[in-house]
Amino acid sequence: MEKTEIKRIHRVEKIYLYLNCLFEFYAGITGATFILFLYSNHLDTMQTNTIVA
Repeated sequence: MEKTEIKRIHRVEKIYLYLNCLFEFYAGITGATFILFLYSNHLDTMQTNTIVA
């Protein structure tokens, strides 16, 4: 492989990892907020788990 092609592959890998980390961070915050919202509406653990599942 040429040097430019290897650089391009590394750049794509870095962008993929960055976007993946951002998505997981966002999903974690959204999921936690949704669960806290359900608890604040007086749902018990079983009901909350059923809705999330």
